Amino acid sequence: MKTSNFNLIIWSMALIGCLGLVSCENEDSFIPDNEPAKFNYSRADSKLALETMKPDAYRFEIYSDWGGQCWFPDESVLEFQGGSFLLNGSRVTGKNVQIVVEWVRNKSQMVSNLASTSSGNQIIETGGMANVRAFCDGKEVTIDPSIGYTLKLSVPSGNIDPGMELFYGEETERGINWVEADGDPQSQTNVFVTEWTRDSAGRNIVGMECFPKKLGWVNCDFFSKLNGKPLTNPCLIPHGPANGDSVVLESFAVFKNFQIVIQPCCPDSDKEICFGPLPIGEPVYYITIGKGNKGYYLGYVEKDVIADDHVVIDLKIVTLQEIKDFLATL
Repeated sequence: MKTSNFNLIIWSMALIGCLGLVSCENEDSFIPDNEPAKFNYSRADSKLALETMKPDAYRFEIYSDWGGQCWFPDESVLEFQGGSFLLNGSRVTGKNVQIVVEWVRNKSQMVSNLASTSSGNQIIETGGMANVRAFCDGKEVTIDPSIGYTLKLSVPSGNIDPGMELFYGEETERGINWVEADGDPQSQTNVFVTEWTRDSAGRNIVGMECFPKKLGWVNCDFFSKLNGKPLTNPCLIPHGPANGDSVVLESFAVFKNFQIVIQPCCPDSDKEICFGPLPIGEPVYYITIGKGNKGYYLGYVEKDVIADDHVVIDLKIVTLQEIKDFLATL
């Protein structure tokens, strides 16, 4: 009996020892995730990942046969004529049409909408842009180009550059490229200085008027005089936390003194992303915003554009609201 009890004690101690070894082995074999974050520069992926960063679109409803007006808080307005909407080439009649507008009047809204102010390799300065789309019975419709619609952008200061032109936005792999509506860089005859009255206010509003012939992204811009300065191609080098995350990134050069936002042209390698020509000496914010599996990321540097610069951007994990609060300061 004593031998049996002694054996039981020995086996119990051995079992406890084995459990202890297993426990220690599990604890010792745990390796913290300290791999560097990996970055993805895909425009298509970033548009999806950063969709929640965009302000809410404005939504209106008008009757297809009558047309109507869509007013914005800044007293700007879109005007549609009756019978101007087309579905698969056929005129829409007797239907309600939903107008959805992404409205962009400042640099914060440009960054939030992943929009910029480039026309090819040239810098343009915006007076206001919008992405105008229309839907009927859940299907997207177009506008009859022989009718078009009217866009009136308020300019409270009345300071309207005489070089303003109408541009259409074309989506590319690295952002929106703005193309002159008339295709003639020597002509500035499609944006007009005008006044209009809102009935409820009973006062005159000063601004710009133009007549787009198609829906989608539209912009009133002029070619910046900065294009005549010495130019360079700076690059950004993003550094993220060593958390093994996979992060979709978008970067911007936001000009402090002008309504100009430029996005990079292309990743120069898997470690840096470079801009097209930027004017040397101009003060900008270099901004990188991202979204990964572990949250949102934000990094920025305020500095003047320097020739052949390589700017390190330290990314930190932030909340979506912190990104919006920062953009509101631009």
